[in-house]
Amino acid sequence: MFHAASAGRFAGSDVKRITWVVPLVTITILLLLSWLRHLPLWCLACSFLAGIWLLGNIMMMVSASFSGGGFSQGKAWEVVIVLLLGLIPIYTFILATYGGSLGALLIVTLILICLIAFSAALSDYRKRQQPGAQNQTNA
Repeated sequence: MFHAASAGRFAGSDVKRITWVVPLVTITILLLLSWLRHLPLWCLACSFLAGIWLLGNIMMMVSASFSGGGFSQGKAWEVVIVLLLGLIPIYTFILATYGGSLGALLIVTLILICLIAFSAALSDYRKRQQPGAQNQTNA
């Protein structure tokens, strides 16, 4: 969206916006989906994390297309290469550096990992607090 809106005039102010808007939108959508669909937060966070790291390169190529790069060159073999390189997560890191979204990628990754850990710990804690669960101190 930012690359399309800047129409080839992508600047440092856009990088700052991406760095903060992308994590906010990602977490908002994650929490909304968890609440609306009654899905475990850790499960959604894992899916988001995998999607971002495995499909992120394709999305960055799409955004680069708005400024004359990416898929706008019309070379079909590049599409195949990008799809194959998506299986190597470090490629997403490299493309995020060039696309100005490295800060957002790192922030979202950190937040999602923390949500996964917190949600899993909370789920485990709730299971142990349920009636009928064996008390660990009396065992």
